[in-house]
Amino acid sequence: MHEFSMLTGLVRKIERVAHEEHATKVLAVKVKLASSSHLSPAHLLAQFQMITIGTIAENARLDIEAMSDNIVGDDWELTLDSVEIEA
Repeated sequence: MHEFSMLTGLVRKIERVAHEEHATKVLAVKVKLASSSHLSPAHLLAQFQMITIGTIAENARLDIEAMSDNIVGDDWELTLDSVEIEA
């Protein structure tokens, strides 16, 4: 359930950015993934592809930067870094 909540929150952020930029399509998304999320990049990618079906981000490329929690030091698990859109 935590994973679903994390991903739906990410998709809401992506949709908000796309709406604010008057995008017709999201081409790519870059995220930072903390090891405390307990998600592997491969699992995150598969879940992202499923949860974005029917959204403006469907078929968007997902770039994942896996981060070590001790490097970051903040209380976060998945952070939206950038969104590439088509206007």
